[in-house]
Amino acid sequence: REIEPHITAKFGLTKNYPKEEMGKLMSHIKPFKVVLEAIDLFSNPKFDVVKFNVKSETLEKLNRLLSKLPNGPFGAGSPPGKPNG
Repeated sequence: REIEPHITAKFGLTKNYPKEEMGKLMSHIKPFKVVLEAIDLFSNPKFDVVKFNVKSETLEKLNRLLSKLPNGPFGAGSPPGKPNG
């Protein structure tokens, strides 16, 4: 159970990147607004996740940027997926 609201910009990175490296990567990202859209559901055998679909051009750009990192869920160039909250 989540007790702190958050938005997932990119799910499934398999490497722990150093804080400094992530800071450089995201240094040009400024605070931005998001629009919460429909409530949706991730279903899987272990548990279901209720989530909001989230819309933001900046968040989508961040998702694409993180998808290019090496050692992502499917290696470099992994599918961007959709940010959610």
